Amino acid sequence: MAGVLAYRPDRSRAKLIFQTKPGSYNTDSLIEFLKQLRRHLRGKPVILIWDGLSAHRSKDMKAWLASQQHWLTVEQLPGYAHDLNPMDWSGATSRTPNWPTSAPTSSTTPTPPPTPACTASAATTNSASTSSTTPAYDYDHHSNPERSLTSWLEQARPAGQARRRRPGDEDGLRFAFYGRVSTADFQERASSRRWQRDAAEDLVAGHGVIVAEFFDIDRSRRLPWRDRPQAATLLQSLADPDRKFDAVVVGEYERAFFGDQALTVLPLLDAAGVRLWLPESHGPVDLNEPSHQALVMLLGAQSKPEVLRARFRALTAMRAQARDEGRFLGGRPLFGYRLVDAGPHPNPMHAKWGRRLQRYDPDPVTAPTVRWIFAQRLLGSSVSSIAAELNRTAVPCPSQADPGRNRHRAGSGWMLTTVQAILGNAKYTGRQVWNRQPAHHTPPHLPGPSRIQRWTGTDDWVVSTKVVHPALVTDADFVAVQRLTAAAVDDGPVHRYELVGLLRCGRCGRVLDPCWSHGRAAYRCRHGYTSARAQRERPRNLYVREDRMLGIVRDLFAAADVATRTAALVEHLRREHVMVICAETGCSLQPQ
Repeated sequence: MAGVLAYRPDRSRAKLIFQTKPGSYNTDSLIEFLKQLRRHLRGKPVILIWDGLSAHRSKDMKAWLASQQHWLTVEQLPGYAHDLNPMDWSGATSRTPNWPTSAPTSSTTPTPPPTPACTASAATTNSASTSSTTPAYDYDHHSNPERSLTSWLEQARPAGQARRRRPGDEDGLRFAFYGRVSTADFQERASSRRWQRDAAEDLVAGHGVIVAEFFDIDRSRRLPWRDRPQAATLLQSLADPDRKFDAVVVGEYERAFFGDQALTVLPLLDAAGVRLWLPESHGPVDLNEPSHQALVMLLGAQSKPEVLRARFRALTAMRAQARDEGRFLGGRPLFGYRLVDAGPHPNPMHAKWGRRLQRYDPDPVTAPTVRWIFAQRLLGSSVSSIAAELNRTAVPCPSQADPGRNRHRAGSGWMLTTVQAILGNAKYTGRQVWNRQPAHHTPPHLPGPSRIQRWTGTDDWVVSTKVVHPALVTDADFVAVQRLTAAAVDDGPVHRYELVGLLRCGRCGRVLDPCWSHGRAAYRCRHGYTSARAQRERPRNLYVREDRMLGIVRDLFAAADVATRTAALVEHLRREHVMVICAETGCSLQPQ
């Protein structure tokens, strides 16, 4: 084993650097060890103090040392100076608290060395049980009057334990830490950030310090880096030549990457001269190394099943809870109901923490409105007439009745879709219904939102086997209301509209809706009017026939060299992004 105890002239930043190998050391192996020492110390000037072993005084060693004087100065220890000999550590510790930081008076090298950045005391032995060391404690209590618990803890750290870098260190790499927490409500972000940062700091200890931090909150690992605010900021900073970091470190692969995301991000970092450090690779990742490439691919493959397994277990458990227990699984309370206590949580530990179940109970304010809607529908009233009557009598719509949970709604009144949603919700029968609108996850490599919700058919609903909350409508009445819905008719004749999306109302700015009237294609604008909301004073509908509009458009293009055929005319409008503004007084052309 060959080892050095390296420290600065002020006795700070001590570190033990050693190498083990089978067999004994000779001149060549010692020279190779010193080369590795220089790389580890990043080429800084060093004073090397060692004893007089034969390999230290060989001809080849002297020649090599002579060629390294620009960074290395060697000082030989006196032959019998036991208090300075690093091999005699037991006696040296008890005799003196100070380690030599300059050449002894009997040095054979009279030329004063340059101011060293580090002093290294070397020891070489063929026994694996022998190593160089240094006093761990300062026994001179009077030399440091400002003694505290912090200073004692710093000095009491074992010699082999890595000392964490401080932000003020001037050497080493500058790291940017990236972390992520998936949810903002179900995870304690401070604790998650702390353990990720601790893991990253342990990884870079002895190599540099973390000087920048990028931490995403409430962002899934499935999102690519460009769709995570902090990760996107990190990537944008790569183009800045004055960026504050030289490398990026993460506390765990799964916190930063999913699938093959690392294989996409690593080339961007490499192009900017920035290395990625992973705990799983015990340092920087180099995709030119086959083992590193295989490791990254393995970690990416493992991150997918972890998400899928967790999702499958959660969804399967929720399905069973809704079907067998009728448990309320979260979300806003249904219009007509309120949430009340349903007893302690069935999980003993959750119950110990004070968590309790909830269930639906009729809301004394809104439940009568739901009963009235079902009753009116059973009497034959149309959905539009029910919505119009509710607006006429100023009955609060769901977003008005609970504005705290509906901040994203305008609360302007009852809509046709609102009444239809109430009439089609089987929860009003007293049973729990789940999976009516499940989430679907888009693969990360496809464009669009990563998570969307779609309505499912009734055969995919999960309905509780028993009534679990008071019903607002009987099973028979609910089924009767569903049968009142008009059945789907067979496909009729196909109507073709040439100017769809090209006509805009000159009064309200809305795009005209196509309609089939009197056996011909036409377009109309109702200026936002629906039968659910009565308007005493409103402008009359704008109505135009397609055949007449085609003639008007031809006249508008009469001065231009545009073909008058219908297909060519429509193609020109779409290609040039031109809209036709329609008003009662005339029409005009306007770019989109």
